[in-house]
Amino acid sequence: MSDTIKSRPQIGHKVVGELKRLFQIFLYMLICVGAILYFRMSIPSKENIGLWHFGYAIVKALLLAKFILLGHMLHIGERLRGRPLFYSSLYQALALCLLLIVLLGLEEGVVALVQGQTIRASIGAVLGSSRHLILAQGLLMFLLLLPYVAFLQLNEALGAGNLKRLFFASRSLQDTEHVTLKG
Repeated sequence: MSDTIKSRPQIGHKVVGELKRLFQIFLYMLICVGAILYFRMSIPSKENIGLWHFGYAIVKALLLAKFILLGHMLHIGERLRGRPLFYSSLYQALALCLLLIVLLGLEEGVVALVQGQTIRASIGAVLGSSRHLILAQGLLMFLLLLPYVAFLQLNEALGAGNLKRLFFASRSLQDTEHVTLKG
């Protein structure tokens, strides 16, 4: 019984931590997706991109955050963790990008099925986009994930809280003289 009582606060703490992590990923993705949408709005075209598309950006950012968190829980792309940060960051960003492409494709297929399309039509809807558009979206996804993954891995390499301290704590000239990197 004492194990049950002790585990409840730990479970609550873990849930709060995961929700906080989901929210942080969501904010990052919302800024990125919102910036891309704003860029698309600035290009004159026949396609009317209105403010309601920002609601779409919120939903898409939440979906991406959920899928990225799932990727972390499944340890996607963590195989090269012992290698230099450059290679392990590239590998994990690529692995997460591929996971997101697959999961977003499945999500689009399910949406098409829910809207009453046949399986063949839903696959056609997902794959029917131009190859250049699919490639561009995949490249953008990779470029959005790369700094995210690099900062995560850099934080892990420096030790918990050190990256946050480097970015947000006041530094004096004396503090910077003591910083050394292992070479």
